[in-house]
Amino acid sequence: MADTERTKADLLALYADNTSGDISPQDLRDLVETMDRPVGFMVVSTPATTTIGVAGTYYLAAGTTTLYVSRDFTMPQNNRLTYTGTPKILALVALSLTLSVSGTGNKTLAITLYKGGGEVSAKYRCRSTLTGATCRSYTIMALVSMTTNDYLEIWITNETDTIRPQMELAQMVVLGLFQ
Repeated sequence: MADTERTKADLLALYADNTSGDISPQDLRDLVETMDRPVGFMVVSTPATTTIGVAGTYYLAAGTTTLYVSRDFTMPQNNRLTYTGTPKILALVALSLTLSVSGTGNKTLAITLYKGGGEVSAKYRCRSTLTGATCRSYTIMALVSMTTNDYLEIWITNETDTIRPQMELAQMVVLGLFQ
């Protein structure tokens, strides 16, 4: 029989009162499988500029990303971590990246986290103003509910004009918690 990840509620119901001795070796293997939490970790391996068609509109950040650590996550395309596990999870997302922009004058750049093609929440946006050809670091921490095939992406914008920002460095780690 295959080992199965179970919900916390299922495990609590199973182990709550074992007076009849019904906990099997399979039940214990399922517990071990459940304790091994989902995790995904991607980094930018080749920076690229993101085309901004309309100032202030968010676009999927360009660049080549590499999946370094994965358990129940895949990266079917650049800048996309997809959850492939079966139980619904609450995921802790930590995103750290550096953006640069060329040209002169002040540019206000912003980043946000998208799930399934839509912004997770405006409260997870970061923005700052850069002057000339400079770099700025951004960090987002979020708790996101995820089900099978949900995916996370980094989106960026230039709020000032359409000069293209470049994602220089980025790391996104997603750690599944019990739901």
